[in-house]
Amino acid sequence: MRICFLGDASMNHVARWVNYFVDRGHECFVISLEKGQSFKCPFHHVPMPALPRFAKYPLAAYLVSSLIRSFNPDVVNALFIANYGLIAAILGTRPLVVTTMGSDVLVSPQRSPLHLWRTKYVLSKCDLVTSDAWMMTERIVSFGIEHEKVLTVPMGIDNSVFNMKDRTPPSLKEPVIISTRQLEPLYNVWQLVEAVPEILRAFPGAKCIIAGTGSEQQKLIEATRRYAISDSVSFPGWVKPEKLASLLRQSAIFVSTSTSDSTSVSLLEAMACGAFPVVSDIAGNREWVESGVNGILFRLGSPSSLAQAVTSALSDDKLVASAVQKNSEIVQKKALWTDNMSVVESAFGILTR
Repeated sequence: MRICFLGDASMNHVARWVNYFVDRGHECFVISLEKGQSFKCPFHHVPMPALPRFAKYPLAAYLVSSLIRSFNPDVVNALFIANYGLIAAILGTRPLVVTTMGSDVLVSPQRSPLHLWRTKYVLSKCDLVTSDAWMMTERIVSFGIEHEKVLTVPMGIDNSVFNMKDRTPPSLKEPVIISTRQLEPLYNVWQLVEAVPEILRAFPGAKCIIAGTGSEQQKLIEATRRYAISDSVSFPGWVKPEKLASLLRQSAIFVSTSTSDSTSVSLLEAMACGAFPVVSDIAGNREWVESGVNGILFRLGSPSSLAQAVTSALSDDKLVASAVQKNSEIVQKKALWTDNMSVVESAFGILTR
């Protein structure tokens, strides 16, 4: 197939998605208003002047139009509704696949009637919509899209990297607790920082690794100094996948404090590497974690709820050991990247017939 991708070239998820199809032998072409260097196929950066977001992407549609025509794709795949989905919808490219990525379905439509209209408009122009969680599929269908047009497939993990090979069960007495979410407001990492003092009172030898980067990184670092916990909390920044997998294998507990998620790849990576999930009680996480069985769900907005969930897990060797085994089986059955992407690839192929 000849596939034209429209998406934010700076995002790792976009490069990973595109490169799957390149590796499968398809002719691919990427168009983006952002710069990127991680693609294995031709990539065209479309520079744009500084404009408000509501004007930037509609105007970009006319610059992108000739590029799409020149490539003459069998399928156009736009990643994220609010920007690249809008470009593709304005141009009327067919067949059109829109890959939803979480906040474009769960957060953006709630911001205003205009945001809601934009979401419905883009989805109405699609031949196929990909969703990575059943709760997100339900939301998409609520916008008036036929259920048959929505393909629900989690993105999944690379099990050649994220696995329990050579893993030694970590200490529950001097445990490592890890967060691998972006340091942005949506991911609410403040709640973990505020929970650490209570965790340390129960487990003085605990260490907390807050991996990732984002606009709140410096403020979070400063907060650890105010709470006098900086000796117990480290901020390694962005970590390469292989190193990240190693950190997850060393960790007793994986924490996600996100306020909104569909299927979290970070959660799946942690499950694959044997870190016990302590995650926010939101719909996307409930699709993967049954509290008290293969992880623990905690209440958003309550650092004490998070601290109690972590200390409860660290005090229950049997629960942790059982969850590690269950989570490995769940990932192998439902969350392998190549298996799940082959389903998406087949759906693309059907559109070209």
